[in-house]
Amino acid sequence: MDEVLAFRRENLKEHRAYSRAVRKFVNELAQMPEKERAKALKDRLEEIRDIAADLKTLSRKVWKRPASFALSIAGAAWTLKTGDPIGALLAAGAAILGAGDAKNEA
Repeated sequence: MDEVLAFRRENLKEHRAYSRAVRKFVNELAQMPEKERAKALKDRLEEIRDIAADLKTLSRKVWKRPASFALSIAGAAWTLKTGDPIGALLAAGAAILGAGDAKNEA
């Protein structure tokens, strides 16, 4: 839940801009002749699909980071359990460094 709220906080500016754009579009649509509305709606739908695709890509990247870190730590734990402490340290170190790099990308 914290990650969802953090995502919302990080993207609040974009959400507000999108909300303003929707209100503006609805206002413009109401003032258009009926024949132009269908084309305007079609164009807007394409734009929304593009935005949705971008959001899906972003959300996948954000959710993959914790999963990747968890799997790396689990692999390090397994390596340690099977008797390879050096390999476990290397795997854990890589997981920690990878998590740090992911934070810099965001």
